[in-house]
Amino acid sequence: MICFVAAMEKEIRPILARFSFREEAFGKISKLYHMEGRGCRFLLLVSGVGKGFAASALAAVLTRYDEQIDAVLNVGVGGSLDPNRAGLRSAIFGSAYLQYDMDTSAVGDPVGMLSGLNMIELPGDASLLQKAEAVCEQFGYAHAQGKIASGDTFVASSAKIQDIQAKFPGILSVDMESAAYVQVCFCYEKPFLACRFVSDTGAAGEYEANFPACQQELTEFVCAYLGA
Repeated sequence: MICFVAAMEKEIRPILARFSFREEAFGKISKLYHMEGRGCRFLLLVSGVGKGFAASALAAVLTRYDEQIDAVLNVGVGGSLDPNRAGLRSAIFGSAYLQYDMDTSAVGDPVGMLSGLNMIELPGDASLLQKAEAVCEQFGYAHAQGKIASGDTFVASSAKIQDIQAKFPGILSVDMESAAYVQVCFCYEKPFLACRFVSDTGAAGEYEANFPACQQELTEFVCAYLGA
């Protein structure tokens, strides 16, 4: 069974409207929806915003439903750092993930190193990526794959973006959860992929203008991925 995970409930409300579900609370913030309909059964987790909520919620779900979950797909809206590769309303799939604010360099580690794992980048799952790209081809959605950098900052300044890009070349998108989700999946040995539909490329007003369309594209993507 697939577990889809999103940071915010508003991102997945149209999905809830298409299926019947049973809601289960996890802690004070996160919610798990047991989804069913159109011949499909899947889980839909709303974790909360930021790496702490992301990691704690997904770890709790994987602990309780470990044997039932085959793969984890993070879905949501996000920004693109390269409009030429990933423009508005296109899909970005994570080929690798890192935490730009992880820093134990004071003890000699490279910036971004995950202590214990001794890795900076964690990879996305190739088979999930291949299927996701096939779904986008089916619907005619433009898509790109690239590195996604996560941190506990809502990045809204060009100076911050330039700083992240200087430290970690090749970043296509930044968010606040993907790298935390993949770290949990890596530890639980679950395949993982993040999909972000691009709502903005840094210009004022783009997020608000494009969020509804990205929300609908995300919903169609999930339904097509499930075969519903």
